[in-house]
Amino acid sequence: MSRYIIRELILLLLLCVGTVPVATAATVEELLAAFERSQDLSTANRFLKALADEGHTDELIQYPAGTPTDTLRKAVWYWAADWFFITQHYDRSEEYGLKALPLFEDSTSEKSDCLNTIACAYMRLGHFMKAADYGRQSLEIELQRGDNDIISSSMNTLAAIYMAANQPKEAERYILSGLEYAGRANNPGRRAILLGSASEIFHVQGNDTTALAYAEQALQIERQLGREPKMAIRRAQKAAALIGLKRYAEAESELQEAIPVFRQVGNVQSLGISLNSLGTLACQQGRCAEATAYYREAAAIFAHLGDLYNELHSHQGLYQSLWSLNPDSAKIELQLFNSLKDSLYSHSTADALARYTAEFDNEVLLHEKALTRRAYRRDTIFALIVLALLVSGLWFIHRRSSRRQRRLVGEIERLHKRLLLYADVSGPARTQPDALGEPQQEMAAGPNEDQRFLMHVIEVVNESLPQGTYGVEAIASQLNMSVQTFRRRMKVAANESPKAFIQAIQMEKAGKLLAEYPKMPVTDVARQCGFDEVSSFTHVFKRVIGVSPTEYRDRTGP
Repeated sequence: MSRYIIRELILLLLLCVGTVPVATAATVEELLAAFERSQDLSTANRFLKALADEGHTDELIQYPAGTPTDTLRKAVWYWAADWFFITQHYDRSEEYGLKALPLFEDSTSEKSDCLNTIACAYMRLGHFMKAADYGRQSLEIELQRGDNDIISSSMNTLAAIYMAANQPKEAERYILSGLEYAGRANNPGRRAILLGSASEIFHVQGNDTTALAYAEQALQIERQLGREPKMAIRRAQKAAALIGLKRYAEAESELQEAIPVFRQVGNVQSLGISLNSLGTLACQQGRCAEATAYYREAAAIFAHLGDLYNELHSHQGLYQSLWSLNPDSAKIELQLFNSLKDSLYSHSTADALARYTAEFDNEVLLHEKALTRRAYRRDTIFALIVLALLVSGLWFIHRRSSRRQRRLVGEIERLHKRLLLYADVSGPARTQPDALGEPQQEMAAGPNEDQRFLMHVIEVVNESLPQGTYGVEAIASQLNMSVQTFRRRMKVAANESPKAFIQAIQMEKAGKLLAEYPKMPVTDVARQCGFDEVSSFTHVFKRVIGVSPTEYRDRTGP
């Protein structure tokens, strides 16, 4: 039998995939005891041959002369741990697994197998913290080796451990990850096992619709593979989901097909689980006497196997089914249930496991987190680049806008001077910049049509500023224009919007007041320029001129 068969034996908690022939207990134990005394080559090979003769190993394992003693110890102790696990001697399995473990090299499949066997033994003994620890170590090795098939099996083992520890949400996390790896491995048989496990996990959480879907997928795969004993297991899992959905007739039909197969192949563990399901089905239908019989047979099976987890459910069912038949007997079953529950969960609490999970995550989840962090860093860097470009763009636009506004203020200042100049028609012709800042020889006839329009706008705006009636609509009205016509005219004359031109007039006037009247309060300057609030005035002035009103006054003052 392959070393990996341990993983298949543990489908979910205590559900077997079939019977395994084992060597006669007396023979194996005698040879093991002899090896413990001698630790020689001959005894080691005899022990391994006994296992092969009974079908416990796939092939005969024999070591040549000169094999180091540690190699012999490693092989005998590992296979002893494996054999004791199969024969339900979990304390002995733990003992020999721990003896063999230090002899394995790091990160090898053999060490992973040994860790997995120890994890399974601890789970059966109710030491869930230790089981999770060794199970995770096994998974880490398999993740490094990269065999998706065995990784999925290791995930299944951890799902079983967390289910046994009454943490189905953690179990769900592992089984769903295991299904992903099973899909990559393209192993239908393995996938069927994990689908069956997923069915059990979702059933325990009360999500029986999902549980039924998983069980039906698993059953379909087993049917295609022609594996009758395993089809019986999938039927039992399907029946559990059907009971949860109260589809009792269908559930009973599935169980009646599965149970004869379990009896025929000797799969007593799956038989006991199915009997528990039949008991639940009968109890929910009020057939309490029938349910009691099913639960009693199941309890006897699990007591013989030392399966506390499923025996616990048998006694819980007996308490429920006996309550209406014999309350005194029901109370005895309740006491047994509580005793088993305390025994099963005394070694590890759900809180402890939750802390353990938080402190020690498996490499798959760490890898997923690493991928998430890398994606986050990539997205963050991209976002920062975009933000930097955006900020740079806004800064560039703001700076260009400020330069344009300052240039416009200068043009308005020149136009204002020209306005004053041509107020005296007898004044001499001068060379002055035009509205675009380009110098040209002024003719005696005066400014051109566009310049006259802009001068008129400057006059109207300056007169309106103290009254606060300098909005685009108000100025357009005073010019006897519609707003649209005003906009088009400004575009032709100054290549600016009315709003930008009016604001430039405000700033030109503000600069003149600040320079010519050094004692005028900034508040009054702001009001003269059409601003009700000094803060708004200061903000616009600094944005357009580049300095605050006070700094400007200091620079231009005497």
